[in-house]
Amino acid sequence: MPIFNRYSTQPEFLGEGSGDGSIVSINAKPFFGPSAGTGGYFDEFRFISQYYNEHQHPIIILVDTRTGKYELLLDDGAPFVMAGGNKWSAFTMNNGVIVNGERTNEDISPIVYGSDGSLAYTDHSHVGLWILFDDKRVKITDEEVFDLTVLEHNQLVYLTRHGIELSLNGNKYPCVSLGELNEFGHVRAYWWKDNIWVAYQWYNANSIVTHPYDSYEGYVLGSGDCYGLDALVYDKPYYAWSVSPAAQAHHMVLVSELGNKIDLRTLLQPEPPNPEPPKPIPEPPDPIPPKPEPEPIIKTATVYEMNMEKQLVALIAFDGKYISVTSTGNIKYNNKDVTPECVFELTKPDGLFSIQQNGKWLGADATEHHDVCNQLYMIDHREGYESWIVERPAIPNNDLISAYILFRRPEGINFSIKLRVVEL
Repeated sequence: MPIFNRYSTQPEFLGEGSGDGSIVSINAKPFFGPSAGTGGYFDEFRFISQYYNEHQHPIIILVDTRTGKYELLLDDGAPFVMAGGNKWSAFTMNNGVIVNGERTNEDISPIVYGSDGSLAYTDHSHVGLWILFDDKRVKITDEEVFDLTVLEHNQLVYLTRHGIELSLNGNKYPCVSLGELNEFGHVRAYWWKDNIWVAYQWYNANSIVTHPYDSYEGYVLGSGDCYGLDALVYDKPYYAWSVSPAAQAHHMVLVSELGNKIDLRTLLQPEPPNPEPPKPIPEPPDPIPPKPEPEPIIKTATVYEMNMEKQLVALIAFDGKYISVTSTGNIKYNNKDVTPECVFELTKPDGLFSIQQNGKWLGADATEHHDVCNQLYMIDHREGYESWIVERPAIPNNDLISAYILFRRPEGINFSIKLRVVEL
């Protein structure tokens, strides 16, 4: 995901590639890595990174963009790091949650920093939004927040089930938007021409657009896929996004020239009605085959509660074969027996479970349904699709539990992938 430098006078943005050997890029050119990720700029010349050093040991560091050298913040791995306003936070592997550089036992799940060092966070339920600034906490909303931009501690634009909302100096204002919640992607906000503007991908028109929060008059920035997005005004507005979920340097797009200002609602023109085709003569119906005997359905399950820090497990797809991870990080599930490549660590660092192996997280593509092997992946940071729900079926089988990847949609929660978990 691209992240602009909010402390520089010249356009500059980070890009974070995903997967093994990920590289942090600056202005779409590889800069630091491999096996490095980022969570934004700490100040004008440094960004935070989770990095596997030459010994393949994960550490949290600050990287200087002028020299490429780094300084150590914490000798620990972290699936999620962030920085801003000379402050940093992280979800670590061994030190719990770090907030503003200090370990905390409070119910805080950091999300993103504003340029003034204000931290937006939620709690373990991921419902509600707060701002922490100068040791003061202010609740912004009781809603579940799917995306947000923190301009300053008292200026936020965030996305809920009800659409895009603006919180400005303690007052809330609805933002106009093109479509419903499931019809547009990442939302970013920025100040321009004495007003707050929003930018996002509008799926229905296959376009990336921007407009003031209170007007449909705006600009089309581009078309096609948009994975991650950021926007900021330097001498003029700049916009950056990735055209691939891998988000490597060569996938980044930078736009700074705007075309004609239009009413963006005109991008969707009504289609002319199709004439009703002649009705064919119906054929006799096929004979109704006998109904197959339904399989028994397990209607209830109990959430699996761990009483230890971690549990070694193996995973089985529903064809009965064990899932393994190759040395290159590829997923296979053709093993008939448990081998070292089939052993995972099951932990519960927050409200949901994580499944790890060799410092990487097992995740699943919950947006499309494919063969199980093609939906699973290993990645060196943990976000939404690397968090699992683990349940024990309500049947007398004590050595099996089931793991579900969670994908939220406006109409409810969909479980799109399910694995059997064997306790070792």
